[in-house]
Amino acid sequence: MFKFSINKINVISAYMVDSTSLLWHARLRHLNYKYLKYMCKHGYISYQHDNNSKCEVCIEAKMTKKPFSRVERNSQLLELVHFDICEINGMLTRGRKRYFITFIDDYSRFTFVYLLRTKDEAFGKFRKSKGKAN
Repeated sequence: MFKFSINKINVISAYMVDSTSLLWHARLRHLNYKYLKYMCKHGYISYQHDNNSKCEVCIEAKMTKKPFSRVERNSQLLELVHFDICEINGMLTRGRKRYFITFIDDYSRFTFVYLLRTKDEAFGKFRKSKGKAN
């Protein structure tokens, strides 16, 4: 928080120091440099102007992401299945299950979720999910 005196007669501020424009730009929440010049011209702030200074935060904020390329989905049910095994935050369920596994069919996006006591039960659950889908 910065205290500024708007009164032209008394331009003393608690935080009036000579510094760079980049520093004032950051202090004033990345204010446009045009307004920094205005404030300096009217005596609200004092700074040394840097012509070649660029704010990295502002540059990154204005960056845009390129769209993802179009992905072709598989054309048959269960041709490609994505799966993941996760631990339930180190806790046990009522049935003493510690892990869960998810199977997602790439074509239909249908999802199966199973609870597991140990990770070696995963293949049996995969066979069970493939049998249910057919």
